[in-house]
Amino acid sequence: MEAMEGVLSGGPWYVRGYIVGLDKWTVDFSPTSLKGLSSPIWVRMPHLPLYCWDDINITCIASMVGTPLFLDGNMFQWSKREFARVCVRVALDKQLPLGILVEGTEGRFFQNLEYEIISSFCFECGKIGHIIEECEIIFEYQYAYVTGRSMSDQIFLAQELFNKFRYSKSKKGMMAIKIDMEQAYDSMSWSTLAQVLDGFGFPKLFSTLILECLREPKFAIMFNGRQSDLIEARSGFRQGCPLSPYMLIMCSQLLTDVFAQRGKNI
Repeated sequence: MEAMEGVLSGGPWYVRGYIVGLDKWTVDFSPTSLKGLSSPIWVRMPHLPLYCWDDINITCIASMVGTPLFLDGNMFQWSKREFARVCVRVALDKQLPLGILVEGTEGRFFQNLEYEIISSFCFECGKIGHIIEECEIIFEYQYAYVTGRSMSDQIFLAQELFNKFRYSKSKKGMMAIKIDMEQAYDSMSWSTLAQVLDGFGFPKLFSTLILECLREPKFAIMFNGRQSDLIEARSGFRQGCPLSPYMLIMCSQLLTDVFAQRGKNI
C-alpha cells in the first residue's frame, strides 16, 4: 500500500522521454470518458514580460491552468527566452484556456498559452478528447465565427433552396417560411430564462443568482425635472446590462433546437 501511494505521489514519471501521469482507479471509471482523469502537459507562455521571468511568477501563472509540476530549466538561458515553459497537471475533462488575464506589478496583461503535443484539442470549447469538427457545442449548421466555415455558405444554400422551388415539378410538399429575428430584450419571459438555465445544466445556486440580477427591476421616468413613481417590470432584460446579450442568445437557442429536432430524418 505504501509503495502504491509512493508511486502515485512521487511522479511525474518518465517513460522513453515522455511524461506519464498516474491516477488512482475509482469504481466510476469509464474508458470512454475523461471525467476524473488528469495528465501532465507542457504549457508555453510566449512573449512573457521580462519582469515575470522567474520561477515564482511563472509558477503562479501556471497554477491558473492546473497544478505546476516543474519548470524547464533551459528557458532561463538568455538565448532561449522566446517563451516560458512549465509542466502542469491538468484535468482532462475541464476547459483549457487559450490565455489568461494576469495582474502583474506593472499592470494587468493578457498572457497567451500554448499546449504541446495534444493530438485532440478543440480550440472552440478548449477541451481535450476531440477536435473542432467533432465538438458537441458546435452544430453542423453553425457557420459564424467557426474556423473553416463562412457565412456566405448559408447564403448560397438559401439560393439553392429557392432555385429548387422555382424549377421543381412538384406541386406540393415544399414550403418556405421567412422569420424576422430581433433582439426583443423587453419581451423575454423570466420563467423561460429559468427553464433555459435548468435545461443547460447550470447549478441551482448559479441560476438563482443570475435570476436575482435580472428579475423584478423598477424604473422611474423623469418629466420636467420631476421623477415619477417607480414602475415595476414584469418581463424582459435591461438594455445595457452585460448579462442581457448572453441570456437572450441562450433563450433563442430554444428555437434553433426545435428546428433541429423537427428537421431530423427529413
